[in-house]
Amino acid sequence: MVRVWDNAAAIAFYRGEQREHRALISKFANIFENTTRLIGWNRNLASFTTRYNYFSLILPTLVVALL
Repeated sequence: MVRVWDNAAAIAFYRGEQREHRALISKFANIFENTTRLIGWNRNLASFTTRYNYFSLILPTLVVALL
């Protein structure tokens, strides 16, 4: 966006608004997709970590109870 801001006059002079618009939309779509994947990875990691922590508390109790 900074590049578009700095070069706004040249973009307007050469009538490149549509091309710049498509490029910005594409870049923002990539950013959105990457952020969505990061959120998914963090969700899965948090789920695994939580389950592991609970399992590490329950397993010894079950072993002692069954013996």
